[in-house]
Amino acid sequence: KKRIIKMVQIILRDDDLNINCNHKDLDIFFEASKHYDEVVISVVPFPCSQSETGSNNNIDLDFSVNNSFIKKARTLLKHKNVTLSMHGVRHKGYGEFKDEIEFSEIKRAKETIEKIFGVNVQTFTPPNNILSKKNFYKIVDAGFKRIFTAFSNWPNERPLRFCYFDHFLRSSFLALIGKKERRIIRKLKYKNTEEYPSFIAYTPKDLKNLIDNIIKSNLKPEDTIIIGTHFWELWRTNSDELLSLPNLIRCKIH
Repeated sequence: KKRIIKMVQIILRDDDLNINCNHKDLDIFFEASKHYDEVVISVVPFPCSQSETGSNNNIDLDFSVNNSFIKKARTLLKHKNVTLSMHGVRHKGYGEFKDEIEFSEIKRAKETIEKIFGVNVQTFTPPNNILSKKNFYKIVDAGFKRIFTAFSNWPNERPLRFCYFDHFLRSSFLALIGKKERRIIRKLKYKNTEEYPSFIAYTPKDLKNLIDNIIKSNLKPEDTIIIGTHFWELWRTNSDELLSLPNLIRCKIH
């Protein structure tokens, strides 16, 4: 068990950030980087509106070096365990990547945020964790090395690989017995891209049951735990609890 404590990685992914957000929304992640093995801030490249989830309305975007969000994000990303994820392209509604996205749009969005934040972006987080098979292949071809989703996907939404089919069957069993909040933590790999299912902490109810669901997901030494949050939800009401999660999880494993 001590070996598990040393090797299990606990990663925070926070979604829905964009360059029009208040720079103060990033402050908590400086502290989070002291507690989590990795902090992944998921940024929408071309947000459609100033709302957290996006809409179909276009807005003016300030990509200049004087943008206070960009300046603070670049400082945050200098921490060796803080990385950047691309969160969709425009975040149109809740299931942007359910519909087919042009490959050129994906590449342009990736190149844009790499340029303005000064980092290589290797992680993709689809809005609302929805990613169709056609878009999955495009994400792989665009050079992303990691995809963060949530529960599971139907077999027809992923490549014909045993790991995906096995993951779907095991996840379906959890859903049938009413334990969908748990995760089947398996390596899901296609070519050079790995997909990671995430536990979610969006609501107080999610947070209350999170540690128990993680522990009951049968962790192995090589496993990676991804915890998904929204900066505009629990980080504004339960930040201390979210910061304490990694230590509490490791204590429970022990």
